[in-house]
Amino acid sequence: MRSILSLTLSFVMFLPAWAQPPEVVQIQKRYEAAKPDEKSLGFYSLDWAMNLKDARARALKENRPVLLILNTNITAGTNFFSGHT
Repeated sequence: MRSILSLTLSFVMFLPAWAQPPEVVQIQKRYEAAKPDEKSLGFYSLDWAMNLKDARARALKENRPVLLILNTNITAGTNFFSGHT
């Protein structure tokens, strides 16, 4: 069911503008205006180490400092690595 819905939505999203109702075109424009750009999402595309041991080894190898972020709010649905904070 989910794949059928995804297929339908992607088909509607990529129809030529002349074949789409004006409401769809307006929604697409609003979506594009609200969508974050690559620069805004750069933090989430960094190659993070998942533990301190790996981070220290990599920092020594690359001659870089370690940025340690402690997330103690694990039970409240916060997942730092997926970007859902």
